[in-house]
Amino acid sequence: MLKQKNHNSIPIINPNKRITAIWALSEAALGGVLHALRIPFTGLFIGSSAVLFITLISYLDNKRGAILKATLLVMTVKAIVSPHSPINAYLAVAFQGIIGELLFMLIRSKRIAAFLLGFFSLLESSLQKILVITIVFGQNVWEAIDVFSEYVLSQFLFRTDSAEIISISIILISIY
Repeated sequence: MLKQKNHNSIPIINPNKRITAIWALSEAALGGVLHALRIPFTGLFIGSSAVLFITLISYLDNKRGAILKATLLVMTVKAIVSPHSPINAYLAVAFQGIIGELLFMLIRSKRIAAFLLGFFSLLESSLQKILVITIVFGQNVWEAIDVFSEYVLSQFLFRTDSAEIISISIILISIY
């Protein structure tokens, strides 16, 4: 007589771990490919997927620290698989994880917390270069805005000679 396998004996991987693994793969592989292809604003694409994964982890696991634990695992995998990633990428992942943990812990409505996580993560991604130039390299905000605008224009294949570019910071001040 044939023995039937007991389906209960097969270990089932926790869905939270699966999502963390997909998030890590997204950060390491997709981020690496987008950086290698020099796609502009890769942080917005990767950050958007991170918001989705953090939100899913929050829905599946209500324990405190679950998002931070997943974030540390994602950063570890990213460092092993894609060690050439810039430090800003690790700062962005850490920021998303910390903000995600705080928002989902403090706000009862998961929808509002997810919306705010998306807003703050993408805002941080868009302002990260200006913040790094200002805080780390000590340039004033207006110089940082000019450097950032030159970077953005160069990403879209426009020629950017410093002497030919109109200062975006002067335009912003004039509009104000």
